[in-house]
Amino acid sequence: MISMMILVGLLSFNIESNTLHAEDTELQRHFQTYTSYFDTSLSIQIYLEEGVNPDPIWDIVDSEFKKLHELATRFESFDGLTNVKTINDNPDVAHEVDPALLDITLLSLDYYNKTNGLFNVSLGPVIDVWDSYRTDCLENGNCAVPSQSELENANKYVNIDNIVVNEEDSTIMVTDGTLLDLGGIAKGYAAKVVGDLLKDHHAVEKFLLNAGTSNIEVFGDHPNPERVNGEWRVGLSDPNSTNPIVSETFASIQIFSGDNVMTSGDYQRFYTVDEVEYHHLIDPFTLWPANTMRAVTVVGPDGAIGDIYATAMFMMDVEDALNFINAIDDYEALIYGIDNLAYMSENFEDKHLVELTIDIGDLEQDDPSTSGEEPVENDDNANRAVIIIAVGFIVIMGSIGAVSYFLKVRKR
Repeated sequence: MISMMILVGLLSFNIESNTLHAEDTELQRHFQTYTSYFDTSLSIQIYLEEGVNPDPIWDIVDSEFKKLHELATRFESFDGLTNVKTINDNPDVAHEVDPALLDITLLSLDYYNKTNGLFNVSLGPVIDVWDSYRTDCLENGNCAVPSQSELENANKYVNIDNIVVNEEDSTIMVTDGTLLDLGGIAKGYAAKVVGDLLKDHHAVEKFLLNAGTSNIEVFGDHPNPERVNGEWRVGLSDPNSTNPIVSETFASIQIFSGDNVMTSGDYQRFYTVDEVEYHHLIDPFTLWPANTMRAVTVVGPDGAIGDIYATAMFMMDVEDALNFINAIDDYEALIYGIDNLAYMSENFEDKHLVELTIDIGDLEQDDPSTSGEEPVENDDNANRAVIIIAVGFIVIMGSIGAVSYFLKVRKR
């Protein structure tokens, strides 16, 4: 996931004082950051009535983040806890697990099917190959890419059917060398759980949760009464930004109470070989970093599911990604194409867009996933199908004395 920057000016927070006025209620803003979980920084701002002690709330939040981090990690063991590492280290055994770990695994398996395999929590062996090459480059200067055979050998152990869940017995088992890897969902799931806890807490009037700078949730109207619709505003980082400290933004969007913002992109975790950047978002079908867009931002009511959607859409070409999200109620998306143009789902502009600094692309005129490349033909079967359709069309039109037919083959 990539960096999203909350625009302090746009949020209109008074950074010199913790006291903000929202209509007739005086609220106090409290801020906390957690850096020990999910290999990222988790920051939360909560708004309480003046005089309310935030410490018990922070204790609840810390406890939940800690629990979910320890359950979902596949890199560390904890005494007395059955977590993902326990399951992977002891295959072919049905491990009884905490209900939260069972739930997140079931959710992952469900959305494997709903994304046609683009979100795949069994991809760990292939991801590990890429991670080792990236680490060797960044830490030791040995910059190379894995061979196709190395990736295919790792892929032999990638099989979602080798993750066996027994919901009735609350057990999970992996078989045949497959690894369970919840890294693509754990943070978003934890953010959703903590967000739900904060919503249900009687003392919390509003909050802003920023999980790793790529998952954002807001609750309650914006504290500035000048925001007549209660909207919060978020700046989306420009993938081409060269500022190493504060990224420039290419868009400002508005979100409302209960909205979540999730972004996947190619420019935060990557390494370079022969002037080519290789990022961490691996297409489970090609086994290589996806290259059809620079970033995709999804806005919707559920942070965990939106996180999955953003990951899956990043693997698609732009047209397929927009068709995918347009078919899902209550979710919208903004794509930053590899052609440096913006592409939006049907209702994104009306619901969320405040400002855009790049041009809007037209899919009917240009396919951004092949920008700058010569068109290539599809496979033989697809070409034969097109030819058959074309011949049939010509025969029909010829019968009435006029034929005009143009055939354009476009690479996905």
